[in-house]
Amino acid sequence: MLDVIIETPQMGKMGRRPNGFIIFHFELWKEYKKAFPNAKPRKFSVFAGELWKKLSVAEKNKYIMLSEEKKRKECNSKNDLQKKK
Repeated sequence: MLDVIIETPQMGKMGRRPNGFIIFHFELWKEYKKAFPNAKPRKFSVFAGELWKKLSVAEKNKYIMLSEEKKRKECNSKNDLQKKK
């Protein structure tokens, strides 16, 4: 579903599994950016962090479960690749 890619000129691309907060942040950023096109990412990150702290456990679990699902799919893909070798 979501892939977070960190790209730097020195390192190329490095994939990283997003945690629940990162998924929440990414989804919220898409909506926020539409509403506030000139928004600064740093200011938004502070806003997202404060909002995350105010979420109920049930609301946070939605995003945590998405990250766990992503982790399981990735592990299964790696296992399938190793079996083919």
